Amino acid sequence: MIGAGSAGCVVAARLSENPDMQVLLLEAGGPDTHEAVENPVMWPTLLGGELDWGYRTMPQRHAANRVIPCPRGKMLGGCHSHNANAWVRGHRTDFDNWAYQGNPGWDFKSILPIYKKIEDYAGGANA
Repeated sequence: MIGAGSAGCVVAARLSENPDMQVLLLEAGGPDTHEAVENPVMWPTLLGGELDWGYRTMPQRHAANRVIPCPRGKMLGGCHSHNANAWVRGHRTDFDNWAYQGNPGWDFKSILPIYKKIEDYAGGANA
């Protein structure tokens, strides 16, 4: 596997649960121990730095031909580590649409328990 972002790490961990599998997880960047990763208030200082891939769009015709930065994390944790360690749940209708298109188990009601399993909020659980 290549890429030790949030998704890559989860996929690698799941694959490694099979004792017949050998998994190698590669990450081009280093660890996510940079001060600006450990202190989310400092996350803007990561933009355009050594832990950012530095991707940019092509000139955008409908945005005054501007070239727009597209920050992407180059470290363990990938963009999650790069973007103040923040994440949000996917939208309910996206999951329900995947299930509607023939992917059983991908509806929001089915994946909600998985979200709740990985979330930890000091304010307590809610719906």
